Amino acid sequence: MRNIKLVLQYDGTSYHGWQIQPDVVTVEGVLLDGLEKVIGEKVKLSAAARTDSGVHARCQVVSFKTTSSIAPKRLKLALNGVIPRDIVVAKASEAAESFNARYSGRARIYRYAILNRTFRSPFDSHYCYFFPYQVDLDAMKGAVKFLMGKHDFSSFQASFGKKGSSSVRTVEKLKLFSRADFVYMDIQADGFLTHMVRVIMGTLLDVGRGKILPEDVKKILEAKDRQKAGPTLPARGLCLMKVLY
Repeated sequence: MRNIKLVLQYDGTSYHGWQIQPDVVTVEGVLLDGLEKVIGEKVKLSAAARTDSGVHARCQVVSFKTTSSIAPKRLKLALNGVIPRDIVVAKASEAAESFNARYSGRARIYRYAILNRTFRSPFDSHYCYFFPYQVDLDAMKGAVKFLMGKHDFSSFQASFGKKGSSSVRTVEKLKLFSRADFVYMDIQADGFLTHMVRVIMGTLLDVGRGKILPEDVKKILEAKDRQKAGPTLPARGLCLMKVLY
């Protein structure tokens, strides 16, 4: 039995997220079908992140056990020949028996992208949130410090999020920066709640628009109440950038 590690990139626009579901097309489902064609057996996948519907990935890590003897290089080429063009296997390698793409990961890095100008882009519409209003980036940066570290992020979790499990997460890094007409947020944490990144970015936009003060973010965090935080921004602006092991 071999343990195989794959690094994927995908455009999530046409998929109902990573995790396989009945009657809808998902990234996991497409990859499983491709693997069965190439190696001739059904496998169980472990993924570093279960990205939501419409979310993209530049570095999704997947692992699986197989009895197939196909070399990683050939596996990569063969898979890319049978899966859709909006999913790409960037790397394939053999991993240690103990490696698990999900449970071996210590942190994930996501990026949220906002197109901040008065007109839309015909080229980037699937990969950013169009926001035509002027924002105070310095004010948004002033709110970042309240989100750093270990906290209960209940206020930034989807209202339908998993109940009964811990909503405590540790944000290790959070950076806001602008480039040309775009505003980006890079966030690194040991784990993320459902819609956590998108709600954080929506709340920071409220700060940027002057709807709330930077210090109000601390009060929102402490309230542990989803109704206190900002809107959930669309999935299309979110991308999984890297997984740290």
